Amino acid sequence: MDCQGVQDLFSAYLDGELPADRQTAVARHLAGCAVCRREFQVWQQVWEALGGDPVTAPADLTEKVLARLPGRPRSWWQNLALAASLLVGIFLGGHLGQEVYQTTLAIQTEAGETGWEGLAADSPHSLAAILANYDLDNGNGS
Repeated sequence: MDCQGVQDLFSAYLDGELPADRQTAVARHLAGCAVCRREFQVWQQVWEALGGDPVTAPADLTEKVLARLPGRPRSWWQNLALAASLLVGIFLGGHLGQEVYQTTLAIQTEAGETGWEGLAADSPHSLAAILANYDLDNGNGS
């Protein structure tokens, strides 16, 4: 481990939160590195100074924090309504797309036309005409 990596783990090391192998690696590094050992001694002194007085959170801390947050969280029924709206939109969009496709297919079948060629007969400047005549090899609309 390098010095920066060890120093990043000082807090977890002091709390005993590291897995055994990382705890051992930090201890081994501290034994061989005077710079990190001095830095760790400062951490220990601060840790001990802060550890003397237990700190308890005020009982109304949650309410105070939530009151300061911007906006109000949506309730469960608002989330459900949003999800239902999205599902209805997806369903209607799919249904509309299917209807348009079937109508186009029926018109082409009645006219005896198939594929893009049937749509291109209407106007040489329509999107269908451009797509029907698009030359994939040259990348132009010829």
